[in-house]
Amino acid sequence: MTSLLNTPGIFTDDYAPVRLGVGKNMVKAIRYWCNAFKVLENDQPSNFGQQLLTDEGYDPFLENPASLWLLHWHLLKPTCEAAAWYYTFNEFRAVEFYGAFEEYL
Repeated sequence: MTSLLNTPGIFTDDYAPVRLGVGKNMVKAIRYWCNAFKVLENDQPSNFGQQLLTDEGYDPFLENPASLWLLHWHLLKPTCEAAAWYYTFNEFRAVEFYGAFEEYL
């Protein structure tokens, strides 16, 4: 989170893979999931992201299991960017997966 605060637009920078130490596809994936979990809003840290992940935040290293629950709650609250998660937890009503998807196709 500190890198985002110090380097606006880090995900769109040509040197993002070097700065983050990952490949260019992973940069896109990290950006997507940060937005999906609402840690970022328009590539800038959201209030939620700052409260949770900054050095002075509640859990900057995500060591508390409650932080993971909170992230997943933010993932599924409107507007949900992760369609598969939304349908699995909000629309899908079958008890078993086997043969249960025909009604959704």
